[in-house]
Amino acid sequence: MKKQNRRWVLAIPAVAVVAMIGGVIYQAATKNATDRQSGKIKVVASLDSYGEIAKAILGNQGSVTSVMDDPDMDPHEFEPTTSDAKLYQQANVIISNGGGFDNWSLNFAKQNKDAK
Repeated sequence: MKKQNRRWVLAIPAVAVVAMIGGVIYQAATKNATDRQSGKIKVVASLDSYGEIAKAILGNQGSVTSVMDDPDMDPHEFEPTTSDAKLYQQANVIISNGGGFDNWSLNFAKQNKDAK
């Protein structure tokens, strides 16, 4: 019985993360936060794991770019490039950790006032 309870306790945060990412993408879609050229939503995720969740939710309604797409890369040591900064400026939705894990992403996100 204890193992079953543990599974529920571990599943709750995962469901919460998926729901929050889905809510952000839905909010951006309903507020007409679309790319001017293609009419599609542009999502930038700091980590590939966030990007994969966003791709699953977004489907063919837009594009998702993960800045750190190598799972062996350490986010604390990551040095973003100017092309990474441009991705953040063009994004409609930005997904970051927010807990000090990827501060560089939060700094880029603050510069794009229109992104969710």
